[in-house]
Amino acid sequence: MSADRGGEADSRAVPGWQDGSSGIPTQLAGVTIFDGKPRDGASLVYDRKKTLAREWIATWSLTKGQAYWLSCSYQGTVLTLERRLPPDASHCTVTYERDTQVAGLPAIQAMSCQ
Repeated sequence: MSADRGGEADSRAVPGWQDGSSGIPTQLAGVTIFDGKPRDGASLVYDRKKTLAREWIATWSLTKGQAYWLSCSYQGTVLTLERRLPPDASHCTVTYERDTQVAGLPAIQAMSCQ
């Protein structure tokens, strides 16, 4: 199994090898909202930012019916998990910790799309 094939994971089995897990926990390092598939590169910037004492909250306003995608990246790996958001989603909110970082980015405390 190859970890990178032009930026994409290759899940095809290689003779004599099988998928597995090391059991070492990974931590969510970043989330990105895309207008269309992530491979097309149309990442969106949040519309609103609210700063509180220990956290800050980013909100993306979405147009219902658009093909938005969510991409999640994890510390210590180049692999991402991606999925299309429901077509009726109107916004996504991410709460970040102000004083904690994961892989050089603000630590994500919570996320929701509705």
